[in-house]
Amino acid sequence: MRQMWNRGIMKFVVVVWLAITTLCDTVADAQSTTTTKLLSISTSSPISGGITCGPNEEVTKCLPCEQDCDTAVRNITTICVGQVCFDDGPEFCECPIEKGFARNCDDKCVAVSECPIPGCLTGEEWSDSPCDGTCEVPQPNCSLFDCLLPDCACKPGYVRFYSQCIPQSTCPPKKEDHCGGCPAGQLCKHHPGWWSWFFGFFPGGHSCEWYSPCDV
Repeated sequence: MRQMWNRGIMKFVVVVWLAITTLCDTVADAQSTTTTKLLSISTSSPISGGITCGPNEEVTKCLPCEQDCDTAVRNITTICVGQVCFDDGPEFCECPIEKGFARNCDDKCVAVSECPIPGCLTGEEWSDSPCDGTCEVPQPNCSLFDCLLPDCACKPGYVRFYSQCIPQSTCPPKKEDHCGGCPAGQLCKHHPGWWSWFFGFFPGGHSCEWYSPCDV
């Protein structure tokens, strides 16, 4: 009886040992599989690095503040106010204004000297200091004005007529104005409303004033 009891205990111990051994092997395999997947995921993740910018561009952590060629050739100043920057955020490519660069129509960063001149309409040409005459004032005194930036101007022999440049020889005949004639370089202007009362000493609320190409 004692031998049968001992044999039963030995069989139970062997079965338990086999079960524990099998369980440990399964857990070890599971851990090995999980570790391999984690290593695989970690290894295959893209490594963070800096961006690559084009010619003349600079890497910046601030939102880019740039100028385009059309703005640059017209001498219009671009002012960057309240620039937003990121210490640990994304990086950007910037076309630096302070170094004399601008974006052209192809989105490339080029020197302002390489920017193309904007196209002009019929009868116009590009000018660094445009000052167009009109049919009423064909030769204005341009030294009186500082509002003019580089832009398209009427070619020699042309004047501005309703925003178009036409040959001066095709201007319509001058009509008699309400000022009785103004000096060269001045126009007869009407003053509506209370200005009519203020300028009442002029016939019909009109007065001669200097022509300004800034208003054309």
